[in-house]
Amino acid sequence: MQYNVVVFMFCFLVTAECTVNLRGFLGFKKNDSIDVKQQGDDNPVFDFLFGFLLFFASFPILWFNEKRHLIDQYRIEHAKQQCIEIKNDEINSLHEGQLVLTSGKTDTNEVVEDKDFGLQQEKTMVLKRHVEMLQWIQHSEKVNKRTVYMYSLDWKETFHDSGNYYEPGHLNDNSKWVVEKQEIYNHQVQLGSFLLAQDQLTQTRKYENVNLHDEHISQAQHKYSSKVFSHIQLQGRYIYFKQVEDKEAPGDLRIHFTKVPCEDVTVVAQQKGNSFHPFKIFDKYQEGLDEAIDEDSVGTCCYGLCACIEKLEAPLVDINWVEEQIYNKKRLFFKKANEGQMKTNLLRLGGWLAMLFGLILIFSPISYILSLFPLFGAFLAALSSFIFLLFSLLISIPLSLMTISIAWLYYRPLVGLMLLAIAGGIWYGLYYLIEIGYI
Repeated sequence: MQYNVVVFMFCFLVTAECTVNLRGFLGFKKNDSIDVKQQGDDNPVFDFLFGFLLFFASFPILWFNEKRHLIDQYRIEHAKQQCIEIKNDEINSLHEGQLVLTSGKTDTNEVVEDKDFGLQQEKTMVLKRHVEMLQWIQHSEKVNKRTVYMYSLDWKETFHDSGNYYEPGHLNDNSKWVVEKQEIYNHQVQLGSFLLAQDQLTQTRKYENVNLHDEHISQAQHKYSSKVFSHIQLQGRYIYFKQVEDKEAPGDLRIHFTKVPCEDVTVVAQQKGNSFHPFKIFDKYQEGLDEAIDEDSVGTCCYGLCACIEKLEAPLVDINWVEEQIYNKKRLFFKKANEGQMKTNLLRLGGWLAMLFGLILIFSPISYILSLFPLFGAFLAALSSFIFLLFSLLISIPLSLMTISIAWLYYRPLVGLMLLAIAGGIWYGLYYLIEIGYI
């Protein structure tokens, strides 16, 4: 009995602390003031509205996730049955327009060149130029209900607009960004007798660093030397564009290069002449996917949210896969099925957490009101937060399961009925416990 009390009190204290600071956990930070006299960022109206948005969004997240998963499962399995394993040393016209799998070592006689720096690379599929600027970066954190701002100089590949910074004097000058990042693709990469298209090259990820030499500095000085960057130097694998010779200053640039060398790859796509194109999928689900959500039936706001989530969770519509190692058909399709299952499980967790936190935030104004009571306000707020967390857990678990089961019921009735029965059992169990006074 004493052990149960200790566990309860521990859970109560931890939960109260977490739920009271939920908005901070979610990353909501105001950037408008650091005035010590301000009373923090508590805004029960915002909490309620954001909680309602999260709660509502959880339903299409879960629904479209299951829809995508079921359609992808079906399409991957049928694509596996259609796919033909072929050798890459010859082009067979009988396979024209069909889904094929082929693998081997890529090769090319074409030299990839970055003309601005005089950099040439052989046996390379992709050459990438990275450009970073030394910029002031604003950081913020909460300290005793105040927003404290800190600034640091960091190398960043994207420009950070200092016009929105709280404190003046930390200027980032976009006009100094005189060198742009660039990706150069080799359009003569061969996989046996086949030619890889650019949309296959963009899927390669095994980048390695490129060594630079003095001749590249000479080319850069000839191309970019100006009054702003009078010192262009090579240090390690970086070319530095400096305003002051022996010192780093805000606005300095540094450039380095990476490449994807010719390597073993496996391609699954539609054979098109001596190359590959995306294999478009047409099946029994296509007509349903083409039907748009009826805006009049759900309202403009709801329509926008549902349409956005549906687009983000769109199922597989074509196959144009490139893997950077050798696979046979069985192993590759098994890998793709597992990747889809992992994505589904993560989105299931995300949908449930959206529903859970949404319910907690919907009830948070009550805890906020209770916290205003003198003497016992903090205790009442913590106690109510703990109760609302438990209630949200009891509601969100069966409600999420029910949403998932209805989606399965639409596409796989037998499995959907089983899940619906489990969700119904949980609801009945909760009702029974309430009836007998246990909850």
